[in-house]
Amino acid sequence: MNSGIRSLPLPLRQPQLRLALPLVSLVLSLLLSRAILLALLSLALYPMLLYLEPPGSRMRRLRQLLLLAAFVSVSILPVMLVRQSDAVLELLWGWGVSRESLSLGLVLWLRCMSAVGSLLLLLSLVPIYELCRELRRIGVPQLLVELFELTYRYIHVLQETTKQIALAQTARLGWLGWRAKLRDLPLLLSQTFILTYHGAEALYEGLLSRAYAEGDSPSPSPTDQPPIQMDTTSALVSLRGIGFAYEVRQAALRGIDLELFARERIVLLGKNGAGKSSLMYLLAGLRLWTQGRILLGTHALGRGRSDLPQLRRQVGLVLQNSNHQLFCPSVEDELAFGLRNLGLSDEEVRRRVEALIADYELEELRHRPPHELSEGQKKWVSIISVLALDPPILLLDEPTASLDCYFTDRVIDLLSRLNDEGKTILLSTHDMELAYRWGRRAVVLVDGSIAADTSVEEVFADEALLRRASLRPVRAMQPLHPDTTSLIPSPSEDYSLPLFLASSKHRALIIGGGSGAWIKARGLIDRGVEVSVISPEVCPELAEAILKGRCRWIARPFGQGEEVAPHYSIVVAATGDEALDGWICLSAARQGQLYAHLGHRGLGNFHFAWSAKQEGISLATHTDQALPEVSRALGQYLLAHLPSLSSLELDELAQLRHSLSELRHSAEPPPQELEHRYDELRATILARLEAPPSR
Repeated sequence: MNSGIRSLPLPLRQPQLRLALPLVSLVLSLLLSRAILLALLSLALYPMLLYLEPPGSRMRRLRQLLLLAAFVSVSILPVMLVRQSDAVLELLWGWGVSRESLSLGLVLWLRCMSAVGSLLLLLSLVPIYELCRELRRIGVPQLLVELFELTYRYIHVLQETTKQIALAQTARLGWLGWRAKLRDLPLLLSQTFILTYHGAEALYEGLLSRAYAEGDSPSPSPTDQPPIQMDTTSALVSLRGIGFAYEVRQAALRGIDLELFARERIVLLGKNGAGKSSLMYLLAGLRLWTQGRILLGTHALGRGRSDLPQLRRQVGLVLQNSNHQLFCPSVEDELAFGLRNLGLSDEEVRRRVEALIADYELEELRHRPPHELSEGQKKWVSIISVLALDPPILLLDEPTASLDCYFTDRVIDLLSRLNDEGKTILLSTHDMELAYRWGRRAVVLVDGSIAADTSVEEVFADEALLRRASLRPVRAMQPLHPDTTSLIPSPSEDYSLPLFLASSKHRALIIGGGSGAWIKARGLIDRGVEVSVISPEVCPELAEAILKGRCRWIARPFGQGEEVAPHYSIVVAATGDEALDGWICLSAARQGQLYAHLGHRGLGNFHFAWSAKQEGISLATHTDQALPEVSRALGQYLLAHLPSLSSLELDELAQLRHSLSELRHSAEPPPQELEHRYDELRATILARLEAPPSR
């Protein structure tokens, strides 16, 4: 609530009254017919509007209102004109203004000003997200609310476009003097409407990408879907001989044969104009192919527009320009938009929205208008708004374009996690380093045709293909799947890192679900590490921990040759398959992760140690022979014979050490009594520790 609302009388601070006041004034502005009453209404509205503005922006608001008054005056001028023979005030070319037309024009002018003032007051008193929620609650038809939301968004698109064109003109010495302003204004207005027209077209495609019903096509519902084979042997979506053209003589895609399987990680490569975006739009059901056929699982789609929503329900598309995908008044409404289009109840929509906000850390943004977000925040919200529909396949058109390092890493980590959980990810990118590092399969387009569909290693090893597709080689070419003995240290090397202290900053992946995996998982969970388990089945202890929410279960097998997701800092190979566990360790070693082999003490760069704490002393024991029962017994023996220590004394000694260190760095001599107390306490504790243990 802004400062203006806080300073209103207490009754008007209630949301219902803040909504009712402008709505009543809007109704009065439409019903009143006397100029004096409309003038009094306007005189009450506009001072209140200026009062609600922060002091620093009142002059800007006043200029906007004066411009609005001039615009309304020009708009009603044609209504006031009459033939000159009936005119009291004669103008030009046979036209003038009569008493009746002047009176009518005055009433219309006051009515427009009071109505617009009521709407501006409504938006000042009630946040747009709250307004839309209230309109739905009181039973306003969904179509009208959505039209209001889109109009609100389009106004901001218009404002943003005008501002950008004006800045571009100013940067090239435009708008200098009134003559230049008159010269530049028509170009500004014409280009603004042209660009916003194309922007509105892209915005409509953003609507379709989130289960919006096109024309008379019904919205897809969760219970009305074609059967889809979700195993790893049958394609989720198949393109057979697909062709597409924007114009009759301009083919964008030719003879495309492509299959997308479950849990694939695909990069789509090609120069500008190669057809990448066209292929993605077609896969997402936003374009209608001109030849060939598309299979959704085993179900062949027809070419009617009624079949496209079925494809959109299974394939989610994140557009390159987030402004084209975000059109609701708030982030919360963005997440709810697609869910409402699925026909879910209001209660179910609210439940899922709250889960999305919690899972993807959107609480601080939930009431923010999307057009006020940063580019990284917009991209994040765009992805989550598409994920709200839970599509098995996710397409992303240049997902890291215009993002800083923080959001680039955050988006890529999210895509890796979604792929771990079973989603098929296809992204197009011009970042070859990202494509090589993240992708497993690469599809290369050249002039609307597929030039290669193979592993990323083979694509970047083919110099002729890279030249033909105008792709840049990666800077550091190295094999992604070398011999498994080349990177894993031998057992004789001194490389172990005892791991007995961890924190919530770490994320651990345990591949395997047996009792040994549970022992490692329990140790990590107890130390605050976020643990995920990949395994088709889990032991009873792990199952209980999963049910209690102590760790996350990804119920699927981990395949030979599959890369470990880079967002995990700790990896434990516990499948029991020596070859697979060796590959897992190699994958983790290549990415610089901490890794351990459950059944082979030599394959790992850290060891799990038995640990305990007593009076502020942390103790860890470990045997090189991987005998946890011996480590535990040794640790308990050492604890039993540990000299008596006081945590209060240790805390005091630590504080004294810190204080003395700060004083020495400040070049200020420490007090003698402080040094004396430190030396005395230190000697007492060390003497106690150096004494032989009592038997």
